[in-house]
Amino acid sequence: MRKGVTGISGVSESRSAAVIAERIRNEKGKSLIITATEPRARRLADDLSFFTKSEGHVMPAEDQVFLRYEARNHDRTIDRLQGMHALCMEENCIVVAPASAAIKKTLPHRYMEAKRLRIALGEDHFLIDLKQALMELGYERMSLVEGRGEFSTRGGILDIFTPDAEHPYRVEFFDTEVDSIRSFDLDTQRSLENLKSIDIGPAEQLLLEKELFQAASSRINKAYTAQIRKLASKGEEYQDAAHRLEKRRDELLEYIENRANAQLLENYIHYFYDETEYLWDYMEDGNLFVDDPDRIGEILDARTKELKSDFQVMLERGEIVPGDMKILTGREDFQQCFSYPGVCLLSPFPKAIKGVETYEELRSIQSSQMMNFSGHMDLLESELKGFVKKGYTIYLTCSGKERRENLREFAERAGVLERVKFLDGNLSQGMVFPQEKICYISDNDIFGERKARRRKRKTSRTGNQIESFTDLKAGDYVVHENHGIGKFIGIEPLEIQDKKKDYLKIRYAGNDLLYVPVEQFDIVQKYIGADGIAPKLNKLSGGEWKATKT
Repeated sequence: MRKGVTGISGVSESRSAAVIAERIRNEKGKSLIITATEPRARRLADDLSFFTKSEGHVMPAEDQVFLRYEARNHDRTIDRLQGMHALCMEENCIVVAPASAAIKKTLPHRYMEAKRLRIALGEDHFLIDLKQALMELGYERMSLVEGRGEFSTRGGILDIFTPDAEHPYRVEFFDTEVDSIRSFDLDTQRSLENLKSIDIGPAEQLLLEKELFQAASSRINKAYTAQIRKLASKGEEYQDAAHRLEKRRDELLEYIENRANAQLLENYIHYFYDETEYLWDYMEDGNLFVDDPDRIGEILDARTKELKSDFQVMLERGEIVPGDMKILTGREDFQQCFSYPGVCLLSPFPKAIKGVETYEELRSIQSSQMMNFSGHMDLLESELKGFVKKGYTIYLTCSGKERRENLREFAERAGVLERVKFLDGNLSQGMVFPQEKICYISDNDIFGERKARRRKRKTSRTGNQIESFTDLKAGDYVVHENHGIGKFIGIEPLEIQDKKKDYLKIRYAGNDLLYVPVEQFDIVQKYIGADGIAPKLNKLSGGEWKATKT
């Protein structure tokens, strides 16, 4: 059995997927892959799907804490729960998670295992008890089930859509006896499959358990009351902060008492549980891979610096207390995964990894990314003939039937058809393994992706005019003409006064949020600064930006 750290260098991008897939095939079971970012996680999951023919779970990034006055997208909670459920309950699964999600403090997995509800044919259940149990598991009662994490009742029928299910379930009762269980289509409401039983897991990351909420209420009350007294004793200038903190304390205690706003209360999960866990703790036995640990460490260091800055702003304002900072995680938390039995670290270059002292196995793989042919078929022909001459096994991947037929005809004209093996599927990039004499050529390498050319525009010192909000991507720094420098989070659909439209969501210092209607994006510009240096975020309500403009 593998116990120590395995280090593999010489791989990155799609090549990491090829190496990970080979190890997964040899050592079946649960597999967790930690990446630097969510986009990287999604690309890696797609490439792993190509090699393993298995769909993996992709966890959403968890970069924000202590957000105020925001209703978070529940779909991201469901995505996270799906990955947690897979690692905890399934025998074979692949979960890919950005580091921010992997190190997020969460409830111990024993709670997820124990707090599950099973309903089987012939059992007796009182519907009123089931409704209470479902609400304690975080399910929302609706008049009609429309998405995961919801349930509804009418007469003797219970509809429920669990986070890990492909389709919702319909349970029919004859008095208190379970008479039938079946899955059904959400759109047509037609039955799909008769079932003997269903297993219902949590729909929130914070379980609504009485004892846990009582403990959290006591701890939060104690911590906040102590800080309120400390601020009040400092003099008149701290009175406003003390009043804000008192209001925040009462708000949190009200949420806890009413079992409300569970997503916000996740930020205070360390008050609920004596011990919390990381994502890899959900996998008592399995394969753990870390994709480019150096890059992960760098991103986490920058993230920690930003979060601590936000924390300090909120602490000064009287919005949080020092004990709240325990929810923040960083490089030290990430490095704890290096002690997981048999962890495998994949790096582009052979170099020492911070936090790893000894290795059980070290491997250096000779590999390179396939060249980009950009539609130059003469260049492709020359490259194919070169690989044939060197005795390579050539795999040509095709994402569609039409491309496959066109490339087959091309290979035949070039006289290499017998030496090329065609594979169906989408591989982001091809690769070459010289020692093994294997190469993959993706149709993306051959035809590429068209990118619209952008005209040069006049720019100001701090901002670059945005032609369309689609020019922005999550994580970009932007400059609002009235509020200054913030970070673009994404496009958020909001319903205000019965009208639903899209808003640019921008985060400022202290995790304050600003929503700008997309039709007003002309008052927002892209930030221009020194490469690689993150700017300091302005305070949304402060006079700092006014002074800067002046």
